[in-house]
Amino acid sequence: ADAMSYFEKKENEFNFLLNRLNRKIGHLSSLVGHQREDHAKQIESDLRSAEALLEKMAASIGSLRPLEQRDADTTLKRHNRDLRKVKTAFESGRLSGMGSSGTW
Repeated sequence: ADAMSYFEKKENEFNFLLNRLNRKIGHLSSLVGHQREDHAKQIESDLRSAEALLEKMAASIGSLRPLEQRDADTTLKRHNRDLRKVKTAFESGRLSGMGSSGTW
């Protein structure tokens, strides 16, 4: 049960971070110049944190009971897909705001 609560705790942190990322990415298009660059750096930092949380969740799956492992594995796959979507949205949002010089 301890391993499951650890997994769920990390999952809650991940969901919180993902929601924050979606909000930040939505806000990115309204920013220009240094503001935009700073905002993009924060998003990249959050993306790294989200990836680290998924790695911790993946590492903890081995200590779960078989049924819990199956559920956790399904959850992890869904979160990985969600994170890929967020990364894609970030990359396209970042590119669309770049000037002809290739900088913000």
